[in-house]
Amino acid sequence: MHLARHQPGFFMKKSNPKLELERLRDHVNFVFENFRSTDPRQIEIAHAEYEDLVDEFAATFGDYVAPQQIAAARQDPEYLLRLIELAKAGLKGN
Repeated sequence: MHLARHQPGFFMKKSNPKLELERLRDHVNFVFENFRSTDPRQIEIAHAEYEDLVDEFAATFGDYVAPQQIAAARQDPEYLLRLIELAKAGLKGN
């Protein structure tokens, strides 16, 4: 299976940020599963895709999280998933 790289802004182009955060979450989960592949190329692609996803989240929600949180998310996909859930919770009032 080959992961398709997305264009910058892919997830956050829509007008419904909660829905886009859910799509981002689903994509992170998909990429995270590919970290366990036995194919070294698949793992390399998954890591590059994950970096893109962190960059996408940081570009869109960087004003709401500390740089240290983004740095931690780069090292831990589960932490990025927690940040996504926090962002969704923060949008509930909007």
